Amino acid sequence: MSALQLGSTSRHRPIQKLSESMIKKKVLWRLCSGIVIALSALTFTPVVLTPGLHLPMLFGTPRTLWLGILIAVAIVVVTFIGGFVHPANSDPDRSRDDR
Repeated sequence: MSALQLGSTSRHRPIQKLSESMIKKKVLWRLCSGIVIALSALTFTPVVLTPGLHLPMLFGTPRTLWLGILIAVAIVVVTFIGGFVHPANSDPDRSRDDR
C-alpha cells in the first residue's frame, strides 16, 4: 500500500488550522505548566530551605513554613487557572459524552 492509501484510512482527524483562541489557550497552558514546575523547583532551593535561618517570623511561623504555604497556594491557583485554559476544554469535536 502506498502512503496515500494508508493516510486515507487513518482514524485521526484531518489537520485543521488552529484558531487564535486555541493558540492563546495552548500558550497559556504551557505557561501555567512552566510556572508550576518552576514553583515546585523553587520549593527545594536555598531560597526556601536555608539551613539555620528561620527569621523573619510571620504570625509565629518560621520562614520556611510560610514560604512553603505561600508556594503551595500559588500552585493551587495556577492549577485552577490551568483547568480553564487547557487546550482539550475547547475542542469542538469532542462531546460531553467522550470525556
